[in-house]
Amino acid sequence: MFKKITVILSVILLLLAGAVLAQANPTLPLLPENDLYEAGRGLETAQLEMARGLDQVLIHNQSADRKLQVIKRLIERGNTEHIPGLTAEYEGHEGELGQLLAGLEGPAFESILERVGTALANRLARLEAFETFITEKEEAGLPSEAIAGMQRALANQQAAFGKMQAALTKAQNGFTYALERRNAAAANRPGLPVQAAQGVTEQEEEEDQDGPGQIPGNVTLPGQAGGRP
Repeated sequence: MFKKITVILSVILLLLAGAVLAQANPTLPLLPENDLYEAGRGLETAQLEMARGLDQVLIHNQSADRKLQVIKRLIERGNTEHIPGLTAEYEGHEGELGQLLAGLEGPAFESILERVGTALANRLARLEAFETFITEKEEAGLPSEAIAGMQRALANQQAAFGKMQAALTKAQNGFTYALERRNAAAANRPGLPVQAAQGVTEQEEEEDQDGPGQIPGNVTLPGQAGGRP
């Protein structure tokens, strides 16, 4: 009981810390040297542990954005110490996001794809800016060891981005295919309402999968039955 209360209080404190940070500067993410940086990471971890389905997608998406923003600011300041760790965290968020997109479906799926697609476009711009920055620093005579470290980080970020982009494309194609099936079902059954036709095709799609579990928000995630991912 005491442990449960402690966890709840910790989450409340983290949420309060997040609110204070957002009010202080809502546009810039905290840097590792900031005293509240670890509190922000704790908040992110707590949110991911409590989130399910759609919320998981949104948090991983935001976290991937935030990691690239922090990396960009660190590079601009010439601080490369934390870049390898942040790059690994970025890769983790993109990987989780790709897996979640592969299993999500439902009424909110189209809006999810749009939001993730917009975020990916922004992340691509940051990666391109990072690449340009490395080229400029190399031409300016920055030590080769530092250049090599940044290039490795960039290569890892680009690889993670490429996998996420492929996952998004696959999810978009799957959504388009499912929508076409629903429209075809409605067209082939004139006396059947569109909503009923959609229900039939959704049932057919569920039968093609290995027991997807229902989670909040009418979003299904294969392999879950209300439990923690």
